[in-house]
Amino acid sequence: MLRAATVTYPSLLTDYPFLRKLYEPSLPPTSIIKADLEYVAHTWHREGFDLWEEVNGIHFFTAMVQLKALEDGASLARRFGDPGAADFYEGQARELGKSMWKFWDGRRGHLVSTVGITGRNPPRSGLNCDLMLGALHGNGKVFPPWSENVLASLEKLVKAMNGRYPDRAPPRTDGRPSGGAIGRYTEDVYDGIGTGGGHAWFICTASVARVLYSSVVEFSKKQKFDVTPGNLQFFRMVNPEIIHTGEVVMMDDRLFNETVRWMFEYADGFMDVVRRYVSEDGVRVGSMAEQFDPWTGRQLGARDLTWSYGSFLTAVEERGRARGWVWGT
Repeated sequence: MLRAATVTYPSLLTDYPFLRKLYEPSLPPTSIIKADLEYVAHTWHREGFDLWEEVNGIHFFTAMVQLKALEDGASLARRFGDPGAADFYEGQARELGKSMWKFWDGRRGHLVSTVGITGRNPPRSGLNCDLMLGALHGNGKVFPPWSENVLASLEKLVKAMNGRYPDRAPPRTDGRPSGGAIGRYTEDVYDGIGTGGGHAWFICTASVARVLYSSVVEFSKKQKFDVTPGNLQFFRMVNPEIIHTGEVVMMDDRLFNETVRWMFEYADGFMDVVRRYVSEDGVRVGSMAEQFDPWTGRQLGARDLTWSYGSFLTAVEERGRARGWVWGT
C-alpha cells in the first residue's frame, strides 16, 4: 500500500519524511516493513498454519501472498535505496514462484490448499475456498484467477459445495448453473462456536464471484480464451456448447460473447446469495458476520467480520469492470 501511495503521490516522501521510518535499510531490521520482508524472505519455505488457523503445513494462500509481498517489497527496497535487499527479495520470489507447482494435483485436476501436512491434522481433499482467495490476493502471474488451474479448481469446489449446501438460487431453465452458497472446505465442522458443522461463508461466496468477474475482464482484454484439458470442464459447465480442447475462442465469435456473458451472470448468482443472506440477518439489516446458515438464513461466527465486507466490496468493484467490458456501460 505504501508503494502504491508513493507512486500515485510521489511528493509523499518529501512532504512527510516520517514515512521513511516504515522502511529503514538497516540490519538487523529496525522498521516494520523491513522486518516483515526479512522474515518472509528467510522463512517462506517453512511450515506454518493456514489462514483459517487450523492446519500446519505449506499453504497455497500463504505462498501466493508471500510471493506478492516479496515482489512488491523488492520494488519498495529499491525506492528506499536498499538495492542489496531488493536483489535478495527478487531472488527469493523467483525460487518461491518456481515452487508453486507443488500445489497442482494433476491426478485430481485441481489445486490443493495444503501440502506437507504433519502431525495429527485430518486429511482433506485439498478443495478449499482459500484457493480462490490466494489467486485473488497473489501476484497475478502464478495462478491468476483466470488461469486454467484456478478455473478448474473453481468448478470442482462449486460442485462439491452444491452437494453440501442447499442452493436457493432458482434453477435455470436452460440448464446453465446458478450461484450457490460456498463454505471454506468440504470437511469443515466449525460452526462459529463449536464443531457442530461448518456453514457457508460470505468471504468464500463472494470470492468465487470475484474470480469469475476477473476472468471476464481478462478474457475481454485479450479478446479470446483458450480451451485446455485443464479448464474444459469449467467452460462446459458455463456453456455446454464448448466440447473440444485446443480451441481458441475469439471475441468476434458468438461462442465468446455468450460464454463471457454467461460467466458474468453466473458470478451474479453468487452475489445474489450474499445479498439474500445479508438481508435475512435478524439482528441488523446489512450486517455481515463470518458465516451464514443456508438452511435458516441465520448469521453465525464472528460478528461484522471485516473480510466479509471487504470481499463483497472488491467483488462489486470487479463486477463494475466486467460489466463495462461485456455491455460497455
